[in-house]
Amino acid sequence: LSGSLTVGALVSSLMGQFGKTLDHLKDEYPGLELKISTGLSSDFLQQVIDGLLDAAIVTESPYALPKSIRWTLLYEEAMILIYPKGKDPSNLPFIRFEPKTWTGELVDRFIRVNGLEIRNSMVVNSVEAIIELVRQGFGYAVVPKLANVEWDKDKRIVIANPPRKTIYRRVGLLERKNHARTKITKAIEEQFRTGANPAH
Repeated sequence: LSGSLTVGALVSSLMGQFGKTLDHLKDEYPGLELKISTGLSSDFLQQVIDGLLDAAIVTESPYALPKSIRWTLLYEEAMILIYPKGKDPSNLPFIRFEPKTWTGELVDRFIRVNGLEIRNSMVVNSVEAIIELVRQGFGYAVVPKLANVEWDKDKRIVIANPPRKTIYRRVGLLERKNHARTKITKAIEEQFRTGANPAH
């Protein structure tokens, strides 16, 4: 398999399961060129529709997709509550992921389902930045449990189990139903089936 594929990817997906899969793809298909563009899921949808991207790795849309677009589940990440070690989250401000994004809607759902009472301090549209702000003691947050973050070894962050229900971020491949590079996108999907465990 060879050729090029222009893929939109969440920065957090590169730190998660997709980052691992990229390494496997490069090893198995040295003639394959993946051009990665980072951004937000909601922005990628229009770029895929317009043909600016061949595909995108995105959070599952909370809205119905156009009939010309297909989304295939690749993996799931539990949404977790994190706070700085040695601090009581009830005394800390909440660092919220940008609520207008698809992941931001999941954070809102986590808050509602688990009955959290929060006071916002800031809104940030980067999972990685939020994790670092929590490490530095600025507040607590709800984020996806990224695969490539060594949570167990992080001595500055505590992970708290949801009081009522775990919410999962479903990450998948977004593409037009008919395009010229379906063989490559199928290879990406196959890598997830054989080299990753998408189920929780």
